[in-house]
Amino acid sequence: MPSYECRGKQKLWSVRFFIYENGKQVNKRISEYNGEKLKRKKDAELAYREFITEYEKKHHKNNYSNINEQYFNDVYEEYKKYKKENLKETSFYEMELTFKKHILPFFGKYKIKEISKNKVLEFQQSLCKYSYKYKTKIRTTLYSMYKYLFYYYDIDNVVARVEAFKKPNIKKEINIWNIDEFNSFIKTFDTTIDDEFKFKTFFTFLYYTGCRLGEVLAINYNDINFTNKTISINKTLSTKISSGGYKISTPKTASSYRTITIPQILLKQLNEYKNRFPDSVNSKFFFGIDKPLDDHTIYRRLEEHCQKSNVKKIRIHDFRHSHASLLIANGATIVLVSNRLGHTNTQQTLNTYAHLFPNSESELINLIDKIS
Repeated sequence: MPSYECRGKQKLWSVRFFIYENGKQVNKRISEYNGEKLKRKKDAELAYREFITEYEKKHHKNNYSNINEQYFNDVYEEYKKYKKENLKETSFYEMELTFKKHILPFFGKYKIKEISKNKVLEFQQSLCKYSYKYKTKIRTTLYSMYKYLFYYYDIDNVVARVEAFKKPNIKKEINIWNIDEFNSFIKTFDTTIDDEFKFKTFFTFLYYTGCRLGEVLAINYNDINFTNKTISINKTLSTKISSGGYKISTPKTASSYRTITIPQILLKQLNEYKNRFPDSVNSKFFFGIDKPLDDHTIYRRLEEHCQKSNVKKIRIHDFRHSHASLLIANGATIVLVSNRLGHTNTQQTLNTYAHLFPNSESELINLIDKIS
């Protein structure tokens, strides 16, 4: 993937990336376009795109002229090789699944030249049973392939010329637990049993940090500073990979790298945990020891204890929403919530949680009275 950087007193941009020449990987850097310095990131992106376009045309010259005569299935195989070099393994795996389940069964039998706007429209209509978010993801996956074909083979992006799905005007409900509901849930764990104590600690960690599931599963002892009462989020774990098993990789975004403070209630639980499971100190995973906790086991334990406590069932990701709600209910600012959750910007936080912030003067006064 290209790496963009802005350096020097003049704040000029450049782009670095790898290409293959004579079977060898070569590091390439571009700092000019048409003889001009790159003054904006957009200029660097354009320079990279133009270079890659010409590079791909040159290296695909044998099949460039007859791409329209090829079947969609065959073109996809080449596109897949390209994406494998440019995507994280988890993203690549999800792309493959989308193609295999939805796109290839519909388009695979057609030649590229046979795929028209009407054919794309027919495909989109076949997705009507799915949610707006899911069918938009499918369409975007197809759109990305045609964007590739447009850049590198001058094939018309027929997907771009078909109207996208319209977002329904329905307010999305966020399922959360308040502190009483969480306490009811967590009290149902029998802490005299090691495995129960382990999962009690795990769910407590989720609720009081707001971390994503993959971030928690990837945590090891060295990420927890018991003296400074902080946790370093610097990696994530995913089981959505084509080879099965799991993979540890960089966090979701650059802003996902963060260090968060541990509340006292969680710090006490973590101290008890490390004393009860001394192997966790030198292990690969703090919670799973030699291997990460199993996704299915986590979901099963969640469902079991929801039933035991008679609280409404929520998803694992709703622990993150619940944590945000807990912060907001106790007067946290939008900036603090955004930074703690590792959001890219505060707008992302507002888009999700704006309705949880006080929207009247009386609500604000109640918050002030609560802390005074």
